[in-house]
Amino acid sequence: MATSDVSLPRTSISHPIFANFIELTPEGFKGRVGLTFCPGKHQPRSPTGAFWQRDLEMDLRRLQSQYHATTIVPLITPEEGIRYRVPNEKKKAEELGFHVHALTTLPDQHVPSNHEEFATFIFELLERWRRGDILIIHCIHGLGRTGLVAACIVALATGCTADEAITIVRTARPTALMNAEHQVDYVRRFVEKHGRSKTGR
Repeated sequence: MATSDVSLPRTSISHPIFANFIELTPEGFKGRVGLTFCPGKHQPRSPTGAFWQRDLEMDLRRLQSQYHATTIVPLITPEEGIRYRVPNEKKKAEELGFHVHALTTLPDQHVPSNHEEFATFIFELLERWRRGDILIIHCIHGLGRTGLVAACIVALATGCTADEAITIVRTARPTALMNAEHQVDYVRRFVEKHGRSKTGR
């Protein structure tokens, strides 16, 4: 059973990794979208005071066995991979049979600086969801960048507004995009430019 004592390390055994799934299936889409924190991360003290000491392979295997995940979507930079002791996530995930669809140029608490690169990333992710992949999106904590990407693909998949997409994402993961108005604003601008009614996609 998971313990709430923040003085003890949160491991892959004491706190098994879990994913919050978007509870909708847009017309023509066969996959699912799940949101979580960084598998395998080591963090002496998180913003909540928790001490993380996880096992990457154990976390990835649980995402496969528990949720039948097929595609891992890491949103962490190479520097974060080193800092949180998961520099080999892509290699390990591919060894276990995952497809890895990574965005490595988006630092924590930031918004995309290369908008065309980000749009390409989102449309490729959208296509994987459409054809049946079980996607697991994560940054470090599974809140800001994870919520931003999830809201963008939900809006494009459903044709809803940015704010409606954010509500859908928060229904699955209530803390997503909280206290992150700059990231919320980016979602609105992205959907305004690339939403279904604008692109015809």
